Amino acid sequence: MAGMRTSKMTLVLLVALAVCACSLTTALAQPQEIRVGLVFPLTGPLGFLGTEQWRGVVMALDKVNAEGGVHGIPIRYFTADSQSSPATGATEAQRLIDQYDVSVIIGAYSSAIANSISTVAERNQVVHWEVGAVDVGLSKRGYRYFVRTVGDATTYGVADLAFLQEVIAPALGKDARDIRIGIVHENGPFGTSVADSVERGARELGLNVVIRESYPVDATDLTALILRLKDANPEVIFITPLVADALLFWSQARDLDLNPKVIIGSAGMSAPAFLERFGVEGTNYVMTVEPPSAAGTNPQGLNPETAALLEWFVKTYQETYGHPPLIHAGLGFGSTYILATEVLPRAISQYNSADPDTIRRVASEIDIPKGGTIFGHGVKINEAGDNERGAASIMQWQDGELYVVWPRELATREPVLPMPTWSEREGL
Repeated sequence: MAGMRTSKMTLVLLVALAVCACSLTTALAQPQEIRVGLVFPLTGPLGFLGTEQWRGVVMALDKVNAEGGVHGIPIRYFTADSQSSPATGATEAQRLIDQYDVSVIIGAYSSAIANSISTVAERNQVVHWEVGAVDVGLSKRGYRYFVRTVGDATTYGVADLAFLQEVIAPALGKDARDIRIGIVHENGPFGTSVADSVERGARELGLNVVIRESYPVDATDLTALILRLKDANPEVIFITPLVADALLFWSQARDLDLNPKVIIGSAGMSAPAFLERFGVEGTNYVMTVEPPSAAGTNPQGLNPETAALLEWFVKTYQETYGHPPLIHAGLGFGSTYILATEVLPRAISQYNSADPDTIRRVASEIDIPKGGTIFGHGVKINEAGDNERGAASIMQWQDGELYVVWPRELATREPVLPMPTWSEREGL
């Protein structure tokens, strides 16, 4: 009996020692810091909006660090400038991986740059956390380490066409199928993806696309394109430009007296440069389709905690940079905040790790309902890395400000349409 009792005590002691050893190993294995690389176009043609997005990312990381990090673990980030070049973006992503051993690359604003960064991240088995690019092709390559929390270009087309059916058609007093639609886009991956989404959805709904035109993003003259648009006479134009070509298009549309009843742009038409170039009268009632502007979103469409976060972000950004956050800054902040407050804490608490495989695994497990992000939509990452709950909104320039006008739960203004003609715009 004594021998059996001694054996049992020995067994208990061994189990206790094993548990202690396991706990000690676990504690020692916990990362001392979480390393993240940021790759954005901070200079070059995309530098203005790329910098805006980078600022949003940094604000999210700084906020989390100031509040104690991820379960006490700081997020250390390293910035690289892609210089508006996909090739440079790839080189810089590789440098951050080699030099700093980052687990995540956050980027990249541009779809073309995101394409190159994704390849580097996948080859090195590092997570690419995309916060801005919407090219549908990014998630169709079977990459394991790609994650995108914003909706892809398909969501732009869905929003455009839902808005046409729900709002534009009644306002024009017409059946949606009788409205003449024009599609225009820069011929890079961003513009092409959005235009494909609009055209495909329009065909499926039996809508009347009368013209589709593309142009090089570095075009210096769009006269011929605008004259073809005038000949086709679309009532609604969906255009997907970047910044410089948005300015060129709208300037020549004015010169050539192109007067659609509604124009819904994207990217370049929501940039401050658009307002600076054409003034209040020249921009009034132009619309854009994108994730909603943080400054122009109705917080009543969000849960209380997220509404408070949105208020903090808009106020802090304004105080820091002297102007309200643009759409792209909000994308950077909101998407990175999801990583830093939803994914990384679970990776540490559940798996005691922040390695790329754990981050990707946890990303697929998060389940954020509608109203749980500053964009208004929820988050559910599918196997391809896309957010199945991603959504876009319709915004409109009114009196020098960009307001969300659809969907209604996020809207801060009612949409005004049809637009005035150029001759009806005062002072132009």
